[in-house]
Amino acid sequence: MESRPVLTCDDVVGVVASVYGLRVTKQTALNSYDDVNIRVLAEEQCDNKFIKEVATDGYVLKILNSADSKKTAFIGMCVCVRVYVCVRVCVFYYLLSKKWYTI
Repeated sequence: MESRPVLTCDDVVGVVASVYGLRVTKQTALNSYDDVNIRVLAEEQCDNKFIKEVATDGYVLKILNSADSKKTAFIGMCVCVRVYVCVRVCVFYYLLSKKWYTI
């Protein structure tokens, strides 16, 4: 049974627009084993009040495979690790440059 997600370019545009309020200008598939990871570049303007500034170097859209998506504790742990690392990276950049970066 194939558990790897299958997405078209239009699927990516639709998901990014509906979930994140971003309009995709370019998408590039990234290497992955069971999941789908796509680097997405977006227009400067967005429809998401929580994004103060659209990242010029883009975002990564990760779609989990069907087997891992059922493991809610595993997903929660992965999110916590990403948040932990992200906060540490922001503080590190601030200490080096005395400038906060928008995530």
